[in-house]
Amino acid sequence: MLSINSEAPISTNSATPKRIGDLLSESATRLSTLGVIDSRKEAAHILAVAAGMPVADVFMRAETELPSASVSSAETLVGRRVAGEPLQYVLGVAGFRTLELFVDSRVLIPRPETEGLVEVVLSWSSKRDIKTDVLEIGAGSGCIAISLAVEGDFDSITAVDVCDEALNVAKLNASRYLEAANIVWRHGAFFESVSDGSFDVIVSNPPYIAPVEYERLDRSVLDFEPETALKSEEEGMQHIRTIVQGAGRHLNPGGLLALEVDSRRAERAGRLAEENGFVLVEILNDVFDRPRFVIAERPS
Repeated sequence: MLSINSEAPISTNSATPKRIGDLLSESATRLSTLGVIDSRKEAAHILAVAAGMPVADVFMRAETELPSASVSSAETLVGRRVAGEPLQYVLGVAGFRTLELFVDSRVLIPRPETEGLVEVVLSWSSKRDIKTDVLEIGAGSGCIAISLAVEGDFDSITAVDVCDEALNVAKLNASRYLEAANIVWRHGAFFESVSDGSFDVIVSNPPYIAPVEYERLDRSVLDFEPETALKSEEEGMQHIRTIVQGAGRHLNPGGLLALEVDSRRAERAGRLAEENGFVLVEILNDVFDRPRFVIAERPS
């Protein structure tokens, strides 16, 4: 794990040409000294972005001299990583299922766990004879809605987010995938921008970290990722409760509610769904074998 050093010096960007191999070694050493795992691999990815070349070329063209502008860019990016910024933000990219998404501090970095939430919706919809209409609450980077558009077969996908800046990132990501061109993006909290909507699937990865838990998160999360995408009041249940209580009014009979939740409160979220009239409530494990997803249906 990266050891955060708030006093780590940012590169002075000497802007003198350097051979790729030399710069790779220097960058890897800086990262390794601060505890970065796979420091050489991370350094190679950073250099590839700075030089505008494939990662493989960083290793294959060790004797090639990079111009001063590329050296300066690489040193700045390495400095950001040394200061504790997540690699995905430094590179400006995060992988998610089949996607390559742009990310920055306006949106949460997509996690491997959330890939399973997409799989839940795809699996459920594949067993239906008709195409379905999907609503996502909390679009963030767009990873869920775009994945569903690329991998699934839906009549429509609507994605909402309370943050305009997050929606800008999601729209940018959607523009890179033809299948995502018809996603409807709406600004608003929870169901307010779809007050008259009716859907077959409501899916969400809402904030679910309790305030006391949030304060104990790693500095790489606390200092860089958006607090509003992570923290929820009522011991982490406020957003989940609001979605569950409102979902019944916007789900068609037999429709699916699929939520990512904190593994420590999965059973509590499941009971909440039952208390609000949902049936066929299940708790499913994520890729790390932790109870992570609550799925339920509106009675037919």
